[in-house]
Amino acid sequence: MKRTIAVVMLLAGVAGGCFTLGERVLPESIQTVYIPYIKNQTMEYGVEEQVTDTLIREFVKDGRLKVVSHPEDADSVLEGHISKYDISPGERNAAGRTISHFVDVSVVLTMRDLRTGEVIMEPTTFSEGGVYFLSTLPGRDRQTLILARLCEDVISRVIEGW
Repeated sequence: MKRTIAVVMLLAGVAGGCFTLGERVLPESIQTVYIPYIKNQTMEYGVEEQVTDTLIREFVKDGRLKVVSHPEDADSVLEGHISKYDISPGERNAAGRTISHFVDVSVVLTMRDLRTGEVIMEPTTFSEGGVYFLSTLPGRDRQTLILARLCEDVISRVIEGW
């Protein structure tokens, strides 16, 4: 009986550690972040605006780091470039027309402490992909979910360290 209780307590402790959310691994001195436009190294026109806007929106939604508009007001800067943005046809309907696309995006980001110059996060590649069915929505709206997922991964890595 004691052995069973010990095993249950051990498993509960391990599981509890696996599912801890919202833990902050950034230094306490980092409270604000400046996010300049992400550079676009792909042929996809305008994607840098969409990626930058989504990054800012997701950081604001998360709320653990305050996003500021000017680097002089920030403790840190998150910057980088889009290294890949591929859209390829997916499924076709009976008439042979494409009804879905596969979108694959990769962004390389780094984060620095603006007060000390210390690198908080070395250049790290974040990638996300998914299938999107064509709709009457403007083309850029179809990729909104993939960019939101990519930005959630960035926040998890930057703030929580994983």
